[in-house]
Amino acid sequence: MTPNKILLPNWSVAIALFFLVSCEPSPQVIPPNPDPDETPTATLEPGERCFTYEGDTLDASVQLTLAADGEVNGTSWGTIQNDAEGYYTSYTKSFAGELEDDRVLVEVTTEIEADTQVEDRVWLLLPDSLETEDRIYLQVPCDTLVDRQGVSVPEPLNLDENTGSVSVEKTLDSPQTQTYSISAPRARQLSVDLNSQSAKFDLVSPGGTILVESTATADLVLPETGEYLIVVSNEAGSETYSLNVELLSENSPINSFGFPDGNYFLGSVPALEEPASEYILMRSDRDRVVGYRYIDGTDNIGCFVGTLTENTIADPQVAYPPPPGSDANWTVSSGDPIAIGNFHLLSWSDAPEFATMGLRECSELFADEF
Repeated sequence: MTPNKILLPNWSVAIALFFLVSCEPSPQVIPPNPDPDETPTATLEPGERCFTYEGDTLDASVQLTLAADGEVNGTSWGTIQNDAEGYYTSYTKSFAGELEDDRVLVEVTTEIEADTQVEDRVWLLLPDSLETEDRIYLQVPCDTLVDRQGVSVPEPLNLDENTGSVSVEKTLDSPQTQTYSISAPRARQLSVDLNSQSAKFDLVSPGGTILVESTATADLVLPETGEYLIVVSNEAGSETYSLNVELLSENSPINSFGFPDGNYFLGSVPALEEPASEYILMRSDRDRVVGYRYIDGTDNIGCFVGTLTENTIADPQVAYPPPPGSDANWTVSSGDPIAIGNFHLLSWSDAPEFATMGLRECSELFADEF
């Protein structure tokens, strides 16, 4: 069964940036640099400083290092969660620059929703706070940074080249979260298994859609190319967990995987244009699918619409075209369940043009059913 889609806009990066800069109180305007002869500037000792910000929709942290020569570098990260909009995402920023009096002149690189932006900023660094262009962060001891915020920089998962899998173990206190990132192409099959007494995870797509929420296991076909987030959370004291992640090889049998909303190209064999082999193009929306079937090298084609239950299209309505040259309408009737568990997932970009046109015609034919 395909998980409910929380939010999947085409303009997801714009939405994410909107939430990042607009959903909190009005930006703090940093006044012009004061005259040093009139306003003494506190001396800032070199070293590491950490700051946090907690808002209604944003939890963020900054880790900053000030060198003896005035050079500044560091990282900022946070999570944005708007329950009213059903939206979740996370971001990371890296910055580098120099300190002039109490002004930090930095180049900031922001990575959010698989998008990267670089901007020049002027921040105000004070003994107990950091004022950026849009909010004020309060200084906290660095060893309590994650404990206070419960957020973490996404930790990249490096899959084994031979097995396509990785396992990690970690102890997580309540109410902390640990975020992992994994880059994967569209239409690959991902399996995530969390062994724990109380911890659960969310799986978030590159576009900010929560594909799977508060679960211990997930098996699904990835709907888009980009960086996916696995957000592990714990609400019941200290907990040690084991996280196992596997990205199946291309053209692997589908087995028991679910299909998030999107377009899919399936083959009864892992190769293209195999004579007498069956191919399916289908579009999934929640638990409903519409599709186009054909047998390669034959005139055997058809349309279907039905309900996706695990790896079976149940209670389908099927349609077959009239004979060539006939003015008759398509023949529509109830069909037998269509099992797709042994099909192989193929690249959508390899689907033949006549088949994509066929899927479009099937979608129009079953517009009232899909």
